[in-house]
Amino acid sequence: MIMLRLMGGLGNQLFQYSVGRALAIQHNTSLKLDLDLLLDRTAREHRVFREFELADFPIQAEVATEKEAAFFHPKRNTLIQKVGARVHTMLHSPKVYIESGMPYDPEVSRLPNDSCLVGNFQSEQYFSGVEAEVRKELSLNLPLSEEVLSLKKEMETTNSVALHVRRWDYVSNPLFSRRLGALPLDYYQRAL
Repeated sequence: MIMLRLMGGLGNQLFQYSVGRALAIQHNTSLKLDLDLLLDRTAREHRVFREFELADFPIQAEVATEKEAAFFHPKRNTLIQKVGARVHTMLHSPKVYIESGMPYDPEVSRLPNDSCLVGNFQSEQYFSGVEAEVRKELSLNLPLSEEVLSLKKEMETTNSVALHVRRWDYVSNPLFSRRLGALPLDYYQRAL
């Protein structure tokens, strides 16, 4: 089994699923999704709450049970849980890979079966050998509404451009604003 700890919005979850699925295919095993970070609604500074966004895709993964997730991330709320987690780690030594930066890390492809991935993994190199299969699994198969069908028809008959402007948490969240920053208006004007 490959365990994937999902976090972030749809874009992050798409990349995370892709690397997890590639590793599961490589090991001919199942992919389990740990949703603990998405379901946790504990208020913390700079926290942006996210939802599980992959439910409408025909993905080849199951949501991990609490027991499966705890194998890689034992609870550590009480003293007994902390001691139990330490003993568990010594006895089982679960392989948890925590991404340390943005560039592609070839070590990920060498992780053994029964590993857990934590990070964003924003490089297509992680799933370059199975991109056709991953793309198929990340293609929505929902029927389009009348409104969307009308817009689709209009877009097909004109020279259409889509523009996505992300400012919300990049501007309002001090941590994101400091680390990532919002793009200036002239960036979008030049793009147009």
